[in-house]
Amino acid sequence: MPSPSVSVVLPAYNPGSLLHRSIDSVRAQSLTDWELLVIDDGGADDLSWVEMLDPRVRRVRQQNRGVSTARNVGVSLAAARFVAFLDQDDEWLPEKLEAQVEVMEEDDGATLCYTGFEWVHPDRVVPHDPTPVTYHGLLHDQTICLSSTMARRDTYWAVGGHDPLMALMQDYDWFLRMARLAEPVSVERILCRYHVHGGNTSDTWTTDYRRGMAERNATLRAHLRVGQRLGETGTVEAARAGIRWTSHIYGPMAYDQFRGSVRARRPSARHLAESLRMVPGYTLAAMARRARNAIGRDGSP
Repeated sequence: MPSPSVSVVLPAYNPGSLLHRSIDSVRAQSLTDWELLVIDDGGADDLSWVEMLDPRVRRVRQQNRGVSTARNVGVSLAAARFVAFLDQDDEWLPEKLEAQVEVMEEDDGATLCYTGFEWVHPDRVVPHDPTPVTYHGLLHDQTICLSSTMARRDTYWAVGGHDPLMALMQDYDWFLRMARLAEPVSVERILCRYHVHGGNTSDTWTTDYRRGMAERNATLRAHLRVGQRLGETGTVEAARAGIRWTSHIYGPMAYDQFRGSVRARRPSARHLAESLRMVPGYTLAAMARRARNAIGRDGSP
């Protein structure tokens, strides 16, 4: 049989009912020439039902090895030259694959394509319009949503795929390696929906901010060393700016953890100290607001 135009890789680990929405968004694509590889990462949920939905859907069951290994396995089994990634709780708009294939086919040098996306919170939707993303921009403060991406399969392996040793920054690390090879291209529309809930990896970023910060900084320092060795001034400056920016990402998370420990009546001086070290101005202002609110509730001057 001829190869499909796109192989969709979807890791799944105890997804519950959320997986139905993700798979339905693939089946609703205007481009119909795709295959979907659901990598069942050894969870307790019975996912055998996914193969009954559509002959283009294939489930691969493996022992629990983590999302990065699941993605690598999916790409290793992919039949198409383009691979697209979708998380188990996200969804696509119907034109997503068709628009990206058109862009990738028109530009032979394009290795990574992304679209705009929107953060879907329980009470609001926040759009993230696509803007030009560069290697140096990613080093500093730019971001891409993995579920919005499409890549060439051979390039995915050329840069080493996803690093299974990373717990939180594996996507960011992969984006940087791909972008260093060739600047990403985009479809200038919002075609992906990232659903925010308590089970997201982004929620883990907040609770395990130290690990996220350590992995991000380690990634940036690796690119910094490459820039220094090759005399790339722009890379060195962008990596250093990114390391500074890391504190602005994780400092507020440390303060949120401190607030949570206070509410739980187990105040953590360590979280507070981390927040003060990374973002002293933010932390002191937040503590001042908290004090003013407490005085207002008590009715004291």
